[in-house]
Amino acid sequence: MNALSKNAFSAAVRLNEVVAWCVMVLACACFLVMNLSVIGNVIAREVFRYNVIWSSDVALFSFVWTTMLSAALGVRHQAHFVTEIVDGMIARSRSIGVFVELLVLTVVVAVGLFLMFSGFGFVEQSMLSISFTLGIPVGYIAVILPLSGVLFIVFQLEHSARYFLRCPALPRENESKMPD
Repeated sequence: MNALSKNAFSAAVRLNEVVAWCVMVLACACFLVMNLSVIGNVIAREVFRYNVIWSSDVALFSFVWTTMLSAALGVRHQAHFVTEIVDGMIARSRSIGVFVELLVLTVVVAVGLFLMFSGFGFVEQSMLSISFTLGIPVGYIAVILPLSGVLFIVFQLEHSARYFLRCPALPRENESKMPD
């Protein structure tokens, strides 16, 4: 890889790191909002005998967003697609590693494209429905589908580029940062 390509790849990786950080912050915020709305409703119902009718819609909205954003982060860190058996085979044979990497790339990009295109259609349809309790279009929940599809593709392309260019991989979420 020449110096220009290396600099462009480094810039793309840095941009992906910023995007991943923003996705993580947004996922954590959604997780917090989900839990606070449910806990707040339980407290209101049990202590004050008052039911907060919008809390279930807020919890659902936040849950969907948390799930899809976390799945995108899982793609970036290859947390969903790797098992110990596959890791062992990849370590023994570069050709098996290339096959598995191409297979994962194909599947993740296909899922990302499905989320993008189906998600856009779902957003269009659901923008016509209004949430009774929140007073906003239900399509706002679905906006995360095409967005997460784009994130799936971008994060998987980064991982595959690292693999094929033999750049250092990102640490997996389940791997310890401490040496054994």
